[in-house]
Amino acid sequence: MSAVLVAVIVGAFAFVGPLILKRQDYKRQDAVADRVKEAAELLATTSTVTQEKLDEIHVLVNSRLTAALDEIAALRAYLDGITRPGDPELPEPH
Repeated sequence: MSAVLVAVIVGAFAFVGPLILKRQDYKRQDAVADRVKEAAELLATTSTVTQEKLDEIHVLVNSRLTAALDEIAALRAYLDGITRPGDPELPEPH
């Protein structure tokens, strides 16, 4: 009788054991899926913030570059307008 009882217990564990392991595996998979979802959300948020900062930098660089180019153009115009005494463009003093 004890051999039959041992066989039943072993058979029961053989059947129930994989079910328990499968349930634990599903829990681990769910935990990993939750972490992946959190990481994806964090990445999306970080990407959005990074893009906003890059847009700000782009605007600042462009505005400063435009201002510098305008200043260079103004200096060139000024320098083009300067002539030395004796240059033919200047009227001779009386």
